[in-house]
Amino acid sequence: MKILQVIASVALIWMSAIISSPLSWAQSFSNRPIRFVVPFPPGGPSDLAVRTIAIKMSELMSTNVIADNRPGAGGSLSTRLLINSKPDGLTIGLCTFSTVVLNPLLSPSVLFDPLKDLTPLSMATSSPFVLLTNPSFPARTVKELIDAAKAKPGSINYASAGLGTGGHLSAEMFRSMADIQATHVAYKGSGPANIALLSGEVHMVFESIGSSLSSIASRRLIALGVTTLNRSSLLPQIPTIAESGVPGYEVNSWQGVCAPGGTSGDLVAGLNRVIVQSLRDPKTVETFSKVGVEATPSSPSEFVAFLQAETTRWAKVIHQIGAKQQ
Repeated sequence: MKILQVIASVALIWMSAIISSPLSWAQSFSNRPIRFVVPFPPGGPSDLAVRTIAIKMSELMSTNVIADNRPGAGGSLSTRLLINSKPDGLTIGLCTFSTVVLNPLLSPSVLFDPLKDLTPLSMATSSPFVLLTNPSFPARTVKELIDAAKAKPGSINYASAGLGTGGHLSAEMFRSMADIQATHVAYKGSGPANIALLSGEVHMVFESIGSSLSSIASRRLIALGVTTLNRSSLLPQIPTIAESGVPGYEVNSWQGVCAPGGTSGDLVAGLNRVIVQSLRDPKTVETFSKVGVEATPSSPSEFVAFLQAETTRWAKVIHQIGAKQQ
């Protein structure tokens, strides 16, 4: 009985430490602002995610967590800044699908290893791309689009925001798994690519769900499918591509939080607890859901495993299509 009482007492102490640890650990950061580096300009979905997380982190840690927008070079500038920062917990940054997986695989000039030069802290968000077509294009389902492409090989083209972007590689994976031919037309950004689709210059595009909602609602563009394995809560009537004739197809536009490489285990554990608590806050979840983004907190080890899997998967896709940036 005494042994059981001791075990119970230890368990209670351990649980109490876990519950109180974010606040007590974070007190060491009082009056020491934390810089949260953002690889994109203010106003976009990534900036919204960082500022939402930063507000809650500031509350939990009783210090200022400040968004620092450092756009440029496809996110490589901010990543390099993060890598070169001191691993003291005072600089963290947004790591995205494009900045830490695609860029190193595509660009010879991007000389870093995300799993060595960065310290993954937690996954943050996940959202789908949407396969869009112009209303003048006759297909109204993914299957009809595939059938049209096979009936006239080489007759379909698609736009992207540039070679090696998420939209480009989503389309190439779709083309390969659906076994169809489609010609890639690269534009200088998602804006020109969407204008090309709206004008009928191209037949389809893979675009982020947040920037597509108004065009879908107004029927200026037609949504055929979403790229995640599960349907989006913002477009529940739109099936996934995987359930529409391309089983196994999945692309997530995800974001996570990283620290510089060499950050100590204590700092990693503490920052992870605060980030996870911020992501699980109901206000955070509500803010994200309005723009089609799901909060996806994780442990550091889960984020590492995810990065490894994503790097392996996309390396195969990039090798298959021969995509490279200068």
